Amino acid sequence: MSDANFELKIASKGAYEAGKPAEAQIVLDAKPPFHVNDKYPYKFKLKEAKGLTFPAPLVGKDAVKLENTRATMTVAFTPQSAGKHELGGQFSFSVCTDDKCLIEKRDLSLLVDAK
Repeated sequence: MSDANFELKIASKGAYEAGKPAEAQIVLDAKPPFHVNDKYPYKFKLKEAKGLTFPAPLVGKDAVKLENTRATMTVAFTPQSAGKHELGGQFSFSVCTDDKCLIEKRDLSLLVDAK
């Protein structure tokens, strides 16, 4: 997902197997002159997904690695069965310049194909 002020994506981390803990990664890249807001409580509110279980319905700031222009969030889940499942939810984040901060929410989804 591309915006004038940032790039945002959710991507697979490795192969997925039914019954085994797995991870996906959300990556936010701020575009100049913006940087990620290190004071913002980043979160990813997960949608219920048939065939997937989550340690918690909300992934919080403790799962985010912040750099100057990049925020990377790890989303843990477990595919319960083989096949395709949709991992989705709403990501809340903020990017700033020296003068202003933008507070954003975006829906993200990833098709998980478990073996």
